[in-house]
Amino acid sequence: MKNVILVFSLLLSAVSSFGQQVDLDCVAAMHVGKFVVKGEDSVQITRTEKKQIEVYNGGEGNAILRIDWTSPTTYTLTYLRGRGIRPNSKRGDTIAVEVLGCNDTEYTFRAYLTAIGDKSAMKGTMLKLE
Repeated sequence: MKNVILVFSLLLSAVSSFGQQVDLDCVAAMHVGKFVVKGEDSVQITRTEKKQIEVYNGGEGNAILRIDWTSPTTYTLTYLRGRGIRPNSKRGDTIAVEVLGCNDTEYTFRAYLTAIGDKSAMKGTMLKLE
């Protein structure tokens, strides 16, 4: 009987945490601005409504990507051009990003290369600078 109660408790906990919603107003505030990925301070990101510009190592390289919000909590980045840091990237490569959580200063995300389809490829936290 104790095992049944334990299993039921674990299932109830899992279901309640699965149903948590991302604050959509918070995510909307993250559509534009300046960002860094937590732990990756060498990459500076500037995002407008249509483009994301990534600058690596103080200007040593860069990437320009188109951003398309496909839902309130998901977006796709399409590689347009760049220099230096992403030698294997080619025009049209896409990265799908899902926002998992958000607060006033940062959001957590999961990103994967669309061609590979590996949803565990990268998880991180994006810090908003301005």
